[in-house]
Amino acid sequence: MGAKLAFHCYKKIFFSLAKMSLDPELTAAWSQVRDDNSDLHWTIARSSDDVKQLLLAGSGTTGLADLLAKLDEYASSNQMCFAGLRIRAVDDRGSVRSIRYKFIRINLIPPTVPMMKKAKAAQLKPLVDTLYAGTHASFDIAASNEINKHDIVRQLQSNAGAHRPNAYEFGGAAEADAVTTDYAGGGASRAATDPAAAGPATAAPPATQSSVPKSTATVAAAPASPTSPPAAASPMRQPPAAVVPQCSSDASPTPVPAGLTPAEAWKMVQSDKEPVNWIMMVYSPPTVWKMGTAGVKEFVANLDPSRVIFGGIRVAAIDDRGSVQSVRAKFVFVGFVGAGVKAIAKAQAGPQKSTFEQILSGTHCTVAISAPEELTEEWLEQRLQASAGAHKPNRYDFTTKLIKLGD
Repeated sequence: MGAKLAFHCYKKIFFSLAKMSLDPELTAAWSQVRDDNSDLHWTIARSSDDVKQLLLAGSGTTGLADLLAKLDEYASSNQMCFAGLRIRAVDDRGSVRSIRYKFIRINLIPPTVPMMKKAKAAQLKPLVDTLYAGTHASFDIAASNEINKHDIVRQLQSNAGAHRPNAYEFGGAAEADAVTTDYAGGGASRAATDPAAAGPATAAPPATQSSVPKSTATVAAAPASPTSPPAAASPMRQPPAAVVPQCSSDASPTPVPAGLTPAEAWKMVQSDKEPVNWIMMVYSPPTVWKMGTAGVKEFVANLDPSRVIFGGIRVAAIDDRGSVQSVRAKFVFVGFVGAGVKAIAKAQAGPQKSTFEQILSGTHCTVAISAPEELTEEWLEQRLQASAGAHKPNRYDFTTKLIKLGD
């Protein structure tokens, strides 16, 4: 019986995929984005009403800001869409500047989209993968404000390996649309995906390179010292400047019991009766490395920049409506690839993530970071609020478990 059911399911999926197709206008538009001689910078794809075709929803010759504004329109109308963006990576090495094109994929799935519609749209994933094959970075977002230029730069820099560009242009010639890469913590993105959050990068498309004199190239200003902040011209959110204590020991704030499995540790975090509100795990095999009871700041203080770490944090979402206060538990999945991690370990972080997602099941929000100072309570609150849908709590408690939970 089980074998027959499995066969029936596979047969249904196979024939469903066979009936799906890509809109020729969409593939033509994306081909233009991939064309070095084209002015088109981005495309947006959406599903047809019968979820059998991926259609062209929009395209543009402007930059990231206009693309995000268009995505915001779709999010406001509870529509899912899939965008592809072309940007320029600029490498300044003296008398010449090398320019290569990079391609970004953005999957927008608003939290208010009905589950049935999400399930149907999931059938389009093979088509989206085919359309945007070879992109250099991918992001899953629930709202347009969950991604900005600096998030994209972090992931691209993390994926670039030893040879990293000096700057990126997000829409053409405007200096204000360029982002230099000379700020601290310029590793992986903390938006929806990096190697720890989205798996290994797909095969990159053939890079187009041109070498032009400084006097004629329109690129971002040459980078300043390694400690300089991002260019002031960018209107987007800057990387946080907060300094947090760095991990100096493998000792866990709360001793890890001998023989404790990752699944058992996560159940402790989820339990209303246990004081533990966060755990950290390392790979090969998945092992509980540290755990604690003092919340997000304690978690951050114990991150080790030389490691790949996957962790889970419990916070309290508080909804105060006058005489009644509701307190609910929210769980956060954290993927951390430290700045000191070797390239081979970074490449392995993506495949490892799925294993830890199965262990840390039931999380409400996923974040990916490459520096401890990126994980602030303020930023985490923004991510949790973005994933909360229409009913948003008044505030969050990031330090205690507040065991008495509301309905």
